[in-house]
Amino acid sequence: RWGISFSKAYHDHLYATAFGVLDGDPRHIRLHRLIMDPPAGKVVDHISGKTLDNRRSNLRICSHSENARNRRRTTTGAEIPFKGVKRNKGHADKALDGKPLNPYAAQINVNNKREHLGIFATPEEAALVYDQRAKELHGDFAKLNFPDGPTSHILEIIEEGKTHSAGLRQERKEQPRQQKKAKGSRSVHLGVGYNTKCTKRPWTARIHCTYLGSFATEEEAAHAYNEKAPAVYGPDATLNQV
Repeated sequence: RWGISFSKAYHDHLYATAFGVLDGDPRHIRLHRLIMDPPAGKVVDHISGKTLDNRRSNLRICSHSENARNRRRTTTGAEIPFKGVKRNKGHADKALDGKPLNPYAAQINVNNKREHLGIFATPEEAALVYDQRAKELHGDFAKLNFPDGPTSHILEIIEEGKTHSAGLRQERKEQPRQQKKAKGSRSVHLGVGYNTKCTKRPWTARIHCTYLGSFATEEEAAHAYNEKAPAVYGPDATLNQV
């Protein structure tokens, strides 16, 4: 008597299963393995990804690695519904408004090693690049985000993302980013450093690679930075509290 069972590893995979005797041993038997009878070390892959479709035309014998390549991404609760795409949280190349220029990354596993495919403005563009690389590496076993190719709507989203990212990049070039306090600096103030070789005026002030002078006190250097900052970073520039 046949029923439906869940995969232990992937709970969204359902299989037609029966309990019977195979090779003299009582066991649970999955229909797709009964039909194809794979040799030792091989598995049966559902070409369409639909594990309850056990027609011979939808089944093929393959290796474990080939079967894994054809596995779809589990999208339940996922932020991004595309395979091989993740949010690029560590990307430091940000625009002036704090938004990443390319907040999505594409990656693919090759021989148990992760291959980085680039960073992109939209998850759709990252997903398309993943598909191109997956077809090169995995051929017929590649599980694609867009099996029939990207629709015109997807292509429009990609182009809009590229245009938006280019605009942010140009904005970033036109106005330098607010600098941060140097790591390990003696001063608590932005743009202020300490020259150990100078005893009379050891405190220095810099802004966006521009030297503003040397000063006798830390506060004087901080004031010099404050006077120049609005002209360089705009009216919202962070100033030293002195």
